[in-house]
Amino acid sequence: MRDLMTVFFATTIVLLAVSAYSESAASAVPPSSGNPSQIFDPNRGVLLQGAQGQEVAEMCGASPKSKSWEVTSSEIESVEQRLAPLLAFDLRNTGSKELPRQYYRQYASGRLRKFHAIFVNGFHEDHLSSTADKSSWQHSAVGVLDGGDEYWCAIYIKELKKFVKYKGSSFGGTYVSFHGVA
Repeated sequence: MRDLMTVFFATTIVLLAVSAYSESAASAVPPSSGNPSQIFDPNRGVLLQGAQGQEVAEMCGASPKSKSWEVTSSEIESVEQRLAPLLAFDLRNTGSKELPRQYYRQYASGRLRKFHAIFVNGFHEDHLSSTADKSSWQHSAVGVLDGGDEYWCAIYIKELKKFVKYKGSSFGGTYVSFHGVA
């Protein structure tokens, strides 16, 4: 009988520990992109190419010698579906009330070391309130020296199918931290 009680208590303790771990792990997982507050406005994203695309890539961590490559619309869509819930999670964790749909995104292709990278330059809708040409973001790179959470960069590596953290100092804004995913 004593062995049976020991097994019962040991099993109960293990179940409680697993339950507590599952709850804490679930709260650390980024939200799914099915939530409307965690998606981007599709009209606020553009792929920049040529000199402007190179400028975005360099602002976000590419070397000046980085060569662009052809990005498909489905690749951009895939990046957006992954990025929006990660950004929503990061914004919430920093105490921000902002939502991904309030951000404009400029995409550019380039290389990060030997990998094909998609660089994302993000900026809050407030940026356009102080701009005379409201459509300039669609053809000119938006740069900032220090913009806090209102400006950010993200780097997606095509071959790895994931975002990576940039360790350089070329960008004065924020890098999406991806809460341990990168």
